[in-house]
Amino acid sequence: MSAEELKRHGLVNETHPNEALREETQKLCEELSRKSPIGLQRMKRVADQSKDVSLESSPWHEQVVLSEHRKSYDMKEGVSSFLEKREPKFRGC
Repeated sequence: MSAEELKRHGLVNETHPNEALREETQKLCEELSRKSPIGLQRMKRVADQSKDVSLESSPWHEQVVLSEHRKSYDMKEGVSSFLEKREPKFRGC
């Protein structure tokens, strides 16, 4: 399948011409760098472990990780910064 076909089927979010790929990749990296490091780490852990978790227990597994994250500084900072309409200052903890 071509990249455009993958996008039409919802398997790819974006496509870019080769000459724009470096710039678009840089934009994505900059966007990710503004996110909570520990939040990203936990999301990656859930995704990595999903292959070892049954479909039935998957929601429970996600809830366990989310309950860990709710206790983090970054979660509290994310909610506070949203309510205060300011950029968050994540610490990765």
